[in-house]
Amino acid sequence: MYTVITIQFILSICLSGIISYFISNSFSNYYYMFLMIPLFVVSMILILLLYIFYCYIVCLFIKNKDHKYNKYIDHLIKNLDILLMKFIRVKVIKQNFEIVKDKNVLYVANHVSNMDPLAFINIINKPFVVVSKPENFKIPVIGSMINACGYISINRESAREGAKAIFKARDFLKNNTCSVLIFPEGTRNKTEDIILPMKPGSLKPAFSANKKIVVCSIKGTKNFKFSLFGKKIYIKALDVINPADFESDVKAKDKIEELIKEDLSR
Repeated sequence: MYTVITIQFILSICLSGIISYFISNSFSNYYYMFLMIPLFVVSMILILLLYIFYCYIVCLFIKNKDHKYNKYIDHLIKNLDILLMKFIRVKVIKQNFEIVKDKNVLYVANHVSNMDPLAFINIINKPFVVVSKPENFKIPVIGSMINACGYISINRESAREGAKAIFKARDFLKNNTCSVLIFPEGTRNKTEDIILPMKPGSLKPAFSANKKIVVCSIKGTKNFKFSLFGKKIYIKALDVINPADFESDVKAKDKIEELIKEDLSR
């Protein structure tokens, strides 16, 4: 996936060099060579915007009414996420993910910021979708992309719509289509508590599909602010839970809350 970054870098150098050349008319005038730096930045932004525009145009032709997983759009989203993270100087560090052996799993994690799903997209190379709130599907460009990819909209205020989302996540796992990321707290934790109580049914997709649950913790996104000096976000795989080892999803929920609390308290 880092190929797109290399291409962007090379194109930015070429574009800024060409513009500098035509402005100066001659590379013998070293004063104009200093234009390379701001023009390089502008070129990077321009190429990023062109890539976003390309993604948007592609998604306009995909009417994903059945919310099926689309591998190509998933690839576009991951590449765009990598570009954005590089541009805003955010480095996502994954830890202990070597314990994840299965291809299709249910990822669960604490949730404190809008950066959380972006951080996950940055590190998960395997096919996967995110269970997200309906408002995110209304965001210009982004909403079209995640809808075209097959991301799952969950309306927790409606029991019927919530159940449909859970069933959709179960089908993705059961049919070995892709992995699923869900934030069991149901919303961003804006309190001083380490973690909010997990919503009932958030683990049912894994239990119904008999797929393993990867418990993760996210650090570095709470009260997130951009910095010119860069930021680091840490995502750690704490444990892989087999639903068969628990009597019910309620018992597993207690174990997961305990694992996340313990890690975030360190």
